[in-house]
Amino acid sequence: MKLLTRVRNHPVLRYAIYFVASLAALLAAALVASLTIDLGPAARGAAERGGSDYLERPIHIGSLGIRLLTGKVVVEDLTIDGFHQGDRPFFTAKRIEVGFDWFPAFRLRPDFNIASVEMTDLQMLVEKWDGGHNFPKFVHEDNQPKGPRRFTVTLRYLRAYRGQFTFEDHEVPWSIVCPNLDINIGNLPNYHGQAVFSGGTVRIQDFVPMWANMKADFVIDGPHIRLSKIDLDTDGAKTMARGEVDFSQWPNQSYSVQSRVSFPRMRQLFFKDETWDLTGDGDFTGIFRLTKGKGHDLSGRFTSDLAGVNAYRFPSLYGSLHWTPEAFDVWNAGSKFYGGDAQFTYGIKPLGKKTGRTHRFDSTLTNVDLARFTDFQQLPGLRFAGAASVHNALEWPAGHFSEHRGDGHLVVTPPPGQPARGTMTASLAAARPSTGSGPSELAEGRAADTDHSQQEWGPFAPMPLPAHLPIAGELTYRYSPDAVTIDGGRFATERTHVTF
Repeated sequence: MKLLTRVRNHPVLRYAIYFVASLAALLAAALVASLTIDLGPAARGAAERGGSDYLERPIHIGSLGIRLLTGKVVVEDLTIDGFHQGDRPFFTAKRIEVGFDWFPAFRLRPDFNIASVEMTDLQMLVEKWDGGHNFPKFVHEDNQPKGPRRFTVTLRYLRAYRGQFTFEDHEVPWSIVCPNLDINIGNLPNYHGQAVFSGGTVRIQDFVPMWANMKADFVIDGPHIRLSKIDLDTDGAKTMARGEVDFSQWPNQSYSVQSRVSFPRMRQLFFKDETWDLTGDGDFTGIFRLTKGKGHDLSGRFTSDLAGVNAYRFPSLYGSLHWTPEAFDVWNAGSKFYGGDAQFTYGIKPLGKKTGRTHRFDSTLTNVDLARFTDFQQLPGLRFAGAASVHNALEWPAGHFSEHRGDGHLVVTPPPGQPARGTMTASLAAARPSTGSGPSELAEGRAADTDHSQQEWGPFAPMPLPAHLPIAGELTYRYSPDAVTIDGGRFATERTHVTF
């Protein structure tokens, strides 16, 4: 007893005993809190049958238990099967912990208050093919009771992390894989949340795969998910969007999008085998829809302050596009082009088929300044002046540009106010020898030289040409991989007229 009294009164030993006792109590509490009681095969089977009947899809549960202290229900190795037997699972989760507020559940009109749901290591695979999909029917609006509900279910908070979402459209085909998925949902003042993923991959047909990152804020309104803000960072583009998903009519969804696009990267992604280059950035504003039985539908307008193809530049570029499972079309498109205007259309159709896909590019140039254009081309010899207008059609099988075909028509008019305008006629008899005192000669400093004293090489020396020769002309042509056929044309200057 004396020894025990001495130990109790010793300050160091007393604190050591308190510390050990406190540590033991904490370890015991942690043990009790983490202790999970397996509810057994009967409870697990009942949960599997109830979930399977509601989703009309087989559900499998590895284990079902309840934490001794907290009352949390713990589900491990949950699996929701795919649409067909033998398909990959629609959903799997390694662990789900559900915390309940049990007291409201025993009221006359029960309120199942779910305090928290925590899911880890989840995988969701959504597939679409031939108008069908593997998405279970989570919402049964046709079975909702007409009168007051016998009970209510309220969720306060949900956290799902270390997840991955995958969507595969086998018709187009295209897919997106969203790893590192993290979802948080709260219920004040209404169900709302945020979803984030990083390191994603987008694949469209046989084009180069693209990386993707996303952050989205959303509100849950029954079967409708309204996304108020979507920040999507993808390979070659940055997009801000908002939209809505209707889970009662899956896969119906629509989004309003605004994107900033890098043209060089788009060329690398969607035209990987081509040798031409794109330059510049563009803005796109449009609508993307995914509709049951119809597939995807993207439409909108694009603009660019300055776009380029190889060395050619297109200021003030604009246009409209439309992409569906059947076709990709660009129309009502154009830009400025070397003092004139350019308009064009472009189409790829039919899509969704392995053979017969054709590209067509139809362009019209109006009042192009030939002086600026021939200077740009750095023609080593004669350069021209005038206004050129041309229509050109180009068509080729997908992946085989060397098999291109097309036709076109070119018209050139001389510059306004040039004397050549009135003398470019088809009559050679109307062309008279120059007196050397015409307006064009005087304007170029070539005054009358009747005794040829100003000509270094005598009377037969050529007159110097202007920097840009005014011309007029017309040309109709057709071309194929092997030949260019000119159906008719003419070429005229102040002193020359050729028809061919």
